Amino acid sequence: MLRPHPKIRSSPHDANDSAIPDLIKEICTDVDFERYDLMALRLTCKITCELSTQSFDLMCFTGISILLTRRSLEALIAISKHPRIGPQIQRVTLTPLRTFSEVFSSLIPALLHQYLDRYHEEVELEQSGDALGLLTEAFKTLRKYDRSLCLEISDDEQTYVGARGCFSGAVVEVREESNVFKLYWKEATSLLIKAVTNSGCTIARLSLSNVTDADLVGGGQLWDDDLDEDIDRLSANLTAFDVDIHRHRSDAVLKSVKQVLLQAKDLNILTLQGAGANMCHDLAQLSDAVVSDSLKVINLSNLYCSELDLVSFLSKHRSTLGHLWLSSTRLVGSWRSLVLWIRSNLKSLRTFGMYDTFDGDLYSPTSREQVPPCEFFEMEDMSIVLEELLGKGIAPQS
Repeated sequence: MLRPHPKIRSSPHDANDSAIPDLIKEICTDVDFERYDLMALRLTCKITCELSTQSFDLMCFTGISILLTRRSLEALIAISKHPRIGPQIQRVTLTPLRTFSEVFSSLIPALLHQYLDRYHEEVELEQSGDALGLLTEAFKTLRKYDRSLCLEISDDEQTYVGARGCFSGAVVEVREESNVFKLYWKEATSLLIKAVTNSGCTIARLSLSNVTDADLVGGGQLWDDDLDEDIDRLSANLTAFDVDIHRHRSDAVLKSVKQVLLQAKDLNILTLQGAGANMCHDLAQLSDAVVSDSLKVINLSNLYCSELDLVSFLSKHRSTLGHLWLSSTRLVGSWRSLVLWIRSNLKSLRTFGMYDTFDGDLYSPTSREQVPPCEFFEMEDMSIVLEELLGKGIAPQS
């Protein structure tokens, strides 16, 4: 079976670390190349050609994920400066997770090597103090493309650029059992905010995602106290805000989220993923902080909230709301009453979904009623779909 030259059988990000002409030159001067016949060369050229297409760039480079290591940040700079790839970047994701050396002794050797490489690179960058300068350079380059970006801080480990030798799929599978990671939310977020401020880059979407149980370092704050003015300026340009506070919910986190909402006057999209019962009162507080009068999309997930609070929130945005999605929600009140209200009051809805939702008392399983899964999309008649939902049988929870 013919296969492409091994130098291009790597990840898409690695394959584009070099310019295409340099890659071809490297292949053709390889001492082992004589083993490959003409057909193998053609296959290599075909795949190399695919790597140079705009469709490939859109598939692989609209979102870039980085570690707090020198190689990863330098890779971001190089990709940003690429004349074809750089303009395609729409999202930059930074992980707030860092390796924790005190538990290395408990790891098996195969994993220890991966973690040690990552740990040493993280420490080197921190001690050098170069992280802010490198990130600022990358964002200054991205600013030249006159594109509003999505800024994401997420502890959901992904495939990072410039991370060869520091990360493998096995890391994801064992990270929670081994406690190898610590969560440096404040440090990571503050670094990104400073870099964006220094570069003058415009951020249209801000996403904060916390899905692991890694121990939080530095308390519950999302950023340094002296960055309030920078946060306000960043928030003023936002059109979308996504928050997942599923794990480390705190009053400090809630305060930070409210600060963003109070300044995001042009917000169109809002996603709130909560922490179960902790969100019962939070939804009312957060909804009061939403000052935008142009909210078009609301996604609510993993919430425990009252029907009255939810109706009050939705009522404020009934004239603009076009898309509403509720999932894993525990509703204090009646889901049937909520659906009737939606049918009568949210006439502008174009899409709607309700999944894994219950009403009744969270702590009394016998009093709960599960909402049958429901969704409708554009070109469907909302009143008919909701009428069918109301007519479905009760699914009691045991």
